[in-house]
Amino acid sequence: MTKMIKRPMTALADMLDRQKETISEMAPGADLKKLFGLVRYAISTEPDLGRVVETQHGRVSIVQAAAKLAQLGLEPTGKVGGAYLVRYKDKVQVLPYWGSYRSAAVESGAVTDLYVVPIHERDKYTWAIEGGRQVFTMTSDPFSDRGSRKGWM
Repeated sequence: MTKMIKRPMTALADMLDRQKETISEMAPGADLKKLFGLVRYAISTEPDLGRVVETQHGRVSIVQAAAKLAQLGLEPTGKVGGAYLVRYKDKVQVLPYWGSYRSAAVESGAVTDLYVVPIHERDKYTWAIEGGRQVFTMTSDPFSDRGSRKGWM
């Protein structure tokens, strides 16, 4: 009698099903049927991610990514769902979209608004602590040659 070898996506679906109860305890209320379907879809439509599912180690990383998505309340549909699945070496990891952090911070009440500003080499800026708060001030002429971008604030 020969041992039947499962196809990688079938093996992944089985692994996700076996972890369903554990993940639902970590993220009560998460729609795991929908989430697992989105994870499998993302893996199957992205060739770079699809290579990770070929190994047991890679499939475990996908299950871990699904658990993290469930805990964060995000879906692997990019900007719309709040996160991306990305390949890093031989594993899949969750990369939350920056707007997800903004939404979580505003919804928590910890901040009233959050935005990102590019900083260029000829911009004038200061960053100081005033009254226990971090204060960032920047002056630039958006119509001038601001030089190359140095980063974001």
